[in-house]
Amino acid sequence: MNKLKFKKLVIWPVETLGSFASFVAILPQNYTQKITNWYENLNNYKFEVRDQSAITVQNNNGDLEITPVNNNFELKLLLNPEFKIQNEELISNFNMKFIQKVNLHNLIYKSFEKLSMMPIVWFYFESESDRQSFVNAIKDWNEIYKFIIFKNKQTSQNSFINVADETSERDQSSIPSISSSHYPGAPVDLNHHLFKSSFNHNSRVVNAQDHLDNPYVNKIGILEVWSHSFDQKYQNYFKNGIEINDLPIEPTPGIKSHSTNVSLIAGGKYGIDRSSKIYLHTFERYDSHWMTTIEKMVKQDGIKLINHSYGMYILDNHGNVKKGMEKYTTDYSENAYFVDYISRKYGVINVFVAGNEGRHKNNVISETSASFNSVVVGALKGNASEINVKSNLIANYSNYGLIRDFQDISKPLVVAPGQIYTTVHGEYRYAAGTSYAAPIVTGLISNLMKYKEDIRNSNNRVPIVKAILSASAVSPKLQNLTYKTSGYEQKYGSGTVDFKAMLQAANNYKVKTLNSNSSNNTILTSDEIKLTKGQTIKISSSWTFNAGLLKERVINPLLIDDRNWWNDVYNTTPKYRPKDLVAEARKWDNQHENELWLKKEEMLNRQSNKWFTDYDLFLEQKNSNGDWITVKRVSTILTNDELIEHKADVAGTYRYKILKFSSNSFDNSVDDIVAVTHVVRNENE
Repeated sequence: MNKLKFKKLVIWPVETLGSFASFVAILPQNYTQKITNWYENLNNYKFEVRDQSAITVQNNNGDLEITPVNNNFELKLLLNPEFKIQNEELISNFNMKFIQKVNLHNLIYKSFEKLSMMPIVWFYFESESDRQSFVNAIKDWNEIYKFIIFKNKQTSQNSFINVADETSERDQSSIPSISSSHYPGAPVDLNHHLFKSSFNHNSRVVNAQDHLDNPYVNKIGILEVWSHSFDQKYQNYFKNGIEINDLPIEPTPGIKSHSTNVSLIAGGKYGIDRSSKIYLHTFERYDSHWMTTIEKMVKQDGIKLINHSYGMYILDNHGNVKKGMEKYTTDYSENAYFVDYISRKYGVINVFVAGNEGRHKNNVISETSASFNSVVVGALKGNASEINVKSNLIANYSNYGLIRDFQDISKPLVVAPGQIYTTVHGEYRYAAGTSYAAPIVTGLISNLMKYKEDIRNSNNRVPIVKAILSASAVSPKLQNLTYKTSGYEQKYGSGTVDFKAMLQAANNYKVKTLNSNSSNNTILTSDEIKLTKGQTIKISSSWTFNAGLLKERVINPLLIDDRNWWNDVYNTTPKYRPKDLVAEARKWDNQHENELWLKKEEMLNRQSNKWFTDYDLFLEQKNSNGDWITVKRVSTILTNDELIEHKADVAGTYRYKILKFSSNSFDNSVDDIVAVTHVVRNENE
């Protein structure tokens, strides 16, 4: 029998700490192991086995001590509902009826979770034998499309890996050495001063210091890996409140201050958006709890902006964190597909960290951060200055590697300061990481939507905001920069976020929706723009990845001949099904998540294995004869964001336009949403 290999995905808060602090990550165990478990003999297409996660704590010697996570023998079931009319209430009811059927069969399990957006349920067990008996009992049930079994093998001893401290690159000369809450004889709390001043400094670096107190109350979602409860002494730091959804379970080893700090940066009284309400949600390190928590934030809380300061970690088959990652992250995952689905269907802006593995060439931005509709944020060095922003250096821990097939994707999209001084939970120290850069961008987006009601209320907000962030960012002016064909710099993306320029870009945007039958020609053209010598124009276009969403419902063929009023009255269905109809129904099951959503594989099949419609961005200048001459263009195929920057050598008249070159959407696909905007800067800005 062939030895099975599976991707190792883990979740961890993305903060880097000093050399004597603990660092928590969620890591999987080895890629391969001897086949000894019952589920590794399953060859049916309905079964998939995934590896176990582990908590990894960095001790004072710099070693990573790995302890497997008990995932309670997690079993994930992808179900096949059959509805005459598709809606999420029916999905939720179908999932619940499946659980009721399990109970009627007196099957043993510990607990369950269910979604309402998608036909997915999870079960948890006291033992491996209970899980095996459960699977054997239901393996032939027609309601189940796929079984996903998470390994849960306990090891007899911990493993150790040497990993360098991620924050060794910080400018230590700028960090005072403080071991208590006051310097002896100091008249004020120096730690509080450092805490406040670090937050205010970051707001100045991103040019937001004059726009922090707009009274409109937005909702900002903060999604965090459960580690430790929110520090209650900071609850009154939120002008319009914070709804804390901590878990009623014991703290895990890790960064105690993480969720509190992220919330304070995005929306605390010294943070970026100082008057919105924060919704802090934490999730356990289970696939089910991550999905159901996002679902609750979107559907119950009505949140349209979510910060994700966590990421994924991978080990190779030698247990090495630093090697072999690229080989096992070549796929766009089902979790990324779920994030893009949420973004496209509900207009949710997801802000992810780039991650803290930038010094290791094989580490890539992957898993949930690889979702195409998301904003990914890198971090600047701790000594980032507000004086000459374009000269600020990227932190060497800030991740920038990309999955092999997506080298031109705009990840990171932008960068922001990643260092604060924390006083949370009695910690008095500087802390840095992309975890603390991302909520700066989240706060800026929230503030933007406060000032721009049209964007806040638009169903097209995702590509609009991405275009605004890119066009308004301060481009780096440094040596040895590497630009992608999409126009984004490899490590900095479009550059450092700039809120005042975001407001300018928000006045210039244009947006258009296009269906699959729209012709290949110019779809958007700007007004004429006068540039003086030395001025720079920066233009960004962004469009949606539609994630297999359908305009019109496609009903399971088995149900079409059931559309009879008397069948509904008497709750009857035909007993005989033609073979060809059954075959068509099986085909439908293989193609659809539900009646309005294709499976990822079917989406790609209908799009000829291409992910996006091909839109190209052009900058043109009017010559002395009044003709428009192309100055620059971006013609990358595998991206949904493009960027042009041009400095005028002489005064002139310019315009930009977007051309559609080929359609990768299909009949019944939801429309593409395309946005574009620009910012003009003077020579010394």
